[in-house]
Amino acid sequence: MKFILTPLFLALVSCSVFSEEAGQTSEDSNILRPNDELFYNVSFGASSFDAMLGIEFQKGKHSVGLGLPFRLSYRYYRDPYDDSPFYGLYAGRHEQPDQYEKKLDGVVYENAETVDAGFGTGYRWQWPSSWNVTASFSIHFMSEEYSNPGQPKKKDSSVIFFPGINVGYKF
Repeated sequence: MKFILTPLFLALVSCSVFSEEAGQTSEDSNILRPNDELFYNVSFGASSFDAMLGIEFQKGKHSVGLGLPFRLSYRYYRDPYDDSPFYGLYAGRHEQPDQYEKKLDGVVYENAETVDAGFGTGYRWQWPSSWNVTASFSIHFMSEEYSNPGQPKKKDSSVIFFPGINVGYKF
C-alpha cells in the first residue's frame, strides 16, 4: 500500500506546486510560430489547390502553393495558426500520358493537354504536432485539347464541382 500511496502523493503535490507553469506550457504549445515567420506546408492527397503533391508557402493569412502535376494556387486563411476556414484561386496545366485514348466524334485521340482553373473554399484542421488535414470544395473549369499526328485538333471544355482532401505537415 505504501508503494501506491507514495507516488500518488508525490504526483498530487507536484501538480499543485507546478500547476501555474503547466498551464503556461500547454497554452504555449498551441502557438506554432509568430506571425512574421514563413511557414512551409507539404501535403499529399487529392485537392484542386495542390493537385496530388504540393508545397505551400505561408506568411500570415496569405499563402502561395505549388503542386504536381503543375498547379499554382493562392489561399487566404481566416486564422492561419489554428483550425481555419480558407478560400482561394488556382490554375494548372498538364498532359495526359501517351497510353491515354479518348474517342470524340468518331476519332480516337491519343494526346491530351489540359488547362484548368478554379476557385473554392475549405477548412484546415491544424494540430500542435504540425500535422494537418485539409478538406476543400471548388468550382473547376477545364479546357482539354486532343490531338493526333495527321488529325485536326479537338477542344472540349467542362465545369465540374471538385471535392478534395489532403494530409499535410507544416514546418
